[in-house]
Amino acid sequence: MALNTNFIEQLTLLNNESATGSYVIAKGGTYIWEAEGTFSGATLQLQAKNANGTATDIAGAALTGAGFVSVLLAANAEVRVAVTGSPSAMYSTLVAVP
Repeated sequence: MALNTNFIEQLTLLNNESATGSYVIAKGGTYIWEAEGTFSGATLQLQAKNANGTATDIAGAALTGAGFVSVLLAANAEVRVAVTGSPSAMYSTLVAVP
């Protein structure tokens, strides 16, 4: 039986971007964070907004090249990708692990 993807949460964090993305709200749980594009020496860091509204780096969730990272997020987590450097055509998604 094929996996029905209608029930899987998939969030777009960057779509052909070159700068820090906007916050999106994740339901919470285990996710796979993915990023790809022309890094040109840039670093992408997955961040969550903490209780006072400050962006906080998620430990172990930084990429300097295309790749995947597993992350655990709290319920209703507000997350974004912070971009350091000058990349181009960056794409990033966050997909819940069913």
